[in-house]
Amino acid sequence: MSLGQKKEILARMAGLLKALQDYPLPASIKGWGGVTFDDSGAIVSASMPSVALDKADVNPHLQGWRANGVRECVDAFIERGLAAELSNLKSKQDRSIVHADFSEYLFIFVEDCLLVL
Repeated sequence: MSLGQKKEILARMAGLLKALQDYPLPASIKGWGGVTFDDSGAIVSASMPSVALDKADVNPHLQGWRANGVRECVDAFIERGLAAELSNLKSKQDRSIVHADFSEYLFIFVEDCLLVL
């Protein structure tokens, strides 16, 4: 893939990320963290860290991130709450979608037409 094609692909990826950030969040999203669907199918706020921590707890290699003290720091952060951590930011009232793992490994590129899937 040429440098020009790579630039075009990255520009399209940036456009996707910008669209996520500009998406108007529904009023049902009231908190920080993740989102999920409620019983009626509406998108609502959800606790994001618990899913990752639950997976880490049962992973024999990660062992809940307890061996090196990381888990204690994560648990303390969760206990304080994200709102407390963000309270001094100028844009604390702004809301947007943030993708925690936005990388080229999540996309399929069709080189002939520079399509990004």
